[in-house]
Amino acid sequence: MRSAFVGEVIVIFLFQNMHTIPDTHQLYIMGDYHENSDLLTEILTSPAMMSEPVSLIMLGDYDAHTAAQLSSFEDVLSRYDVHCYLMRGNHDNPNLWQDRGIADIFETSKFKLLEDVDVLKWRGKQMLAVGGAVSVDRTCIRYDEGRCWPETEGIASDVLYQVKKLMSKGRGFDVLLTHTGLLKDVPVVNPFTESYASTDPNLLADLQKERDTITRIQMLSGIEEHYFGHFHRNRESLEYGISMHCLDICEVVQLE
Repeated sequence: MRSAFVGEVIVIFLFQNMHTIPDTHQLYIMGDYHENSDLLTEILTSPAMMSEPVSLIMLGDYDAHTAAQLSSFEDVLSRYDVHCYLMRGNHDNPNLWQDRGIADIFETSKFKLLEDVDVLKWRGKQMLAVGGAVSVDRTCIRYDEGRCWPETEGIASDVLYQVKKLMSKGRGFDVLLTHTGLLKDVPVVNPFTESYASTDPNLLADLQKERDTITRIQMLSGIEEHYFGHFHRNRESLEYGISMHCLDICEVVQLE
């Protein structure tokens, strides 16, 4: 009885932390950023973004390695009347997102750093957000320069546990948002990954585990739509009844 009660408390606590996006807002999702400031400015000043209240969920890779870089990015976004929800990518310092004492310093009414497993709600849709990904080049020069975090940059190790807990006290989710995802035309073993696996013996196994985890999340959460970035290409497919959308760098789609 005691363990069941504790589990219930955890689930209620997680749902209390849900981000509720105003129904009056139009909602957009954007692929990896990668410091494309000119393109971001073009997006944020477009007629669609300027004519009505807007919320924007960004799927990661701001290349935010330090607090100063993240602060500078917040300054840019604050110039526009857009509510931004930032997921973590594999090119972003996990500590800025995972240490909530640090993350809370940056948060404003219009700028939110989503937790590695987080929940958003908009117009009756429940969205599950899962940040992080394995970096193929995690043992190369990026690591030596302090711009790669092999131990903490991947998807949360307890993500399936967290999703199961969320599902035990809800009707499930409509939309899954992740930094990385599943592409049939990009197998785990390919010339690109093999070139890095020669000096990273665990890489291919970790990439396969990541994809298996994404598949499990899809099945557990009951979602109908899945949006992700990471691969820097535009792809749409229907797999197992799930509409999958891979977004290119700074590609923006409107959620209906």
